[in-house]
Amino acid sequence: MVVSVVVSIVFSGVETNNFWVQSMTFIVMYLGYFLVFIAFRKTVKRHDYCFKLQPSNTLLTILLSFTCIAGFMLVQFAAIDLFRLMGQARATEPFRISGWGMFLMCVLVMAILPAIIEELLFRGVILKSLSQHGTVSAVLLSSLFFAMFHLSFTQLVYQFILGLVFALVYLRTKNLLYPILLHFVNNFFIVTYTFIAGSDYMPYAWNTYTIVTGILLCIVGAAAIIGLVSVLKKEDNARRQQTEG
Repeated sequence: MVVSVVVSIVFSGVETNNFWVQSMTFIVMYLGYFLVFIAFRKTVKRHDYCFKLQPSNTLLTILLSFTCIAGFMLVQFAAIDLFRLMGQARATEPFRISGWGMFLMCVLVMAILPAIIEELLFRGVILKSLSQHGTVSAVLLSSLFFAMFHLSFTQLVYQFILGLVFALVYLRTKNLLYPILLHFVNNFFIVTYTFIAGSDYMPYAWNTYTIVTGILLCIVGAAAIIGLVSVLKKEDNARRQQTEG
């Protein structure tokens, strides 16, 4: 974990506005993270990912991912504004994706590689390793590490929430494919939205309606996530027993 964070900090210091150079830097960076995973691969067993995703479970997982986006996106905006008021986050230019070549590269470096390699590291290695010291502390710490790993104040709160959901899904299903799919869908949606909308800027304004809506979305989103994870666990356990039987 320490090695991966150090590598991330070093590469984040590479100053360039060239998208393709940045993309190659991310690819090299994730290959480095994969080597870190290889060093600790004994914590990940074959049964952590050998069970295939059935269509019903895949749809549930995709629905779960969109529930996270809908339920907690306003929390992310609130956190960004709070950090800016504290002087800890600067306004940045909206990110734009122009052309299919750039879009496909973004899918690779922002959705596919993070979904696979970060889940292998944070849920497959870190969460499992910390679980021997207590499940609750393992979930909280691994989610905090996951949020800090992205080295961005603007993403900190939302990434922490995602880390909690990914950890909960993995602990309930014992199948790494679920958090990998969750992670991919979340990132793929953001990349696709940026491509279609022209930038990653999402307009919003704070007022009583927005605040009340945000609170309700968090409550409904949390309840929906717990319900979906419960159904996902039942579906996966039933299929697992049928496969093993």
